[in-house]
Amino acid sequence: MENLDKMTWQEMKNNSEKLKTFYLSQIESFFDEFENLAKENYEEVIQDYLIEHNFLFDIFSNNSLIFSKHKLADAFIPDFILFGNERWCNSIRPTVTFIEIERADLKLFTSKGIPSSYLTHAINQAQNWKEWLQDNREYFHKQLMKKIEEFSKLSISVEFNDMLLRNLIHGFREQYAIIIGRRSSLTINNRLMLERLNKDYQDIRIITFDTLFTDKLDHNKSVILSSAWTTSDIRKSENAFVVK
Repeated sequence: MENLDKMTWQEMKNNSEKLKTFYLSQIESFFDEFENLAKENYEEVIQDYLIEHNFLFDIFSNNSLIFSKHKLADAFIPDFILFGNERWCNSIRPTVTFIEIERADLKLFTSKGIPSSYLTHAINQAQNWKEWLQDNREYFHKQLMKKIEEFSKLSISVEFNDMLLRNLIHGFREQYAIIIGRRSSLTINNRLMLERLNKDYQDIRIITFDTLFTDKLDHNKSVILSSAWTTSDIRKSENAFVVK
């Protein structure tokens, strides 16, 4: 079992240290991929990567169904819509997260410390989705029901999808997210301004790509390196090994 890439899942479960080594190597690989990805000037490249590595969206909600480029209206097409259970929330109603992806090389603020045109544009888009949803809530609710029913026919997680459908009868909660730029581009004043913006807009969450990628991978790495770590802390997804 020298080649960890060729080890079966059961073999790795039976050998905790080799599994730890394997998983740490995967995390380092993700870090490298992210840094290369951050240099890309095309949103589509980032979007394709997130489709393939959709476990990164766990920061917004648990066990989400993910819809890419779902059209709300002719002019309103979020990059992603997540439908699942929001973290740290006990509401029976599922949460819908509308996500706008901007490039990682864009600045959030100008040299004068005010929101850049890129960030302002993204905020305006999120506000447009919010207004559209207020006017078309019943229509979107029916769309969600239909989408989940269609997905259930293709998914192995039939029980989970049925649960979402049952809970959706009680309605849904919504939130909005903008992912843009890098944390390294932010001054202390920029970070304070970003905190104020997130507070002012409440249900529109503005984060950098570091929050989406680096923070989650750092957390996963710390869990793996902890002395309490066991193979039970790992679950296998279709695209990656994910720490609970």
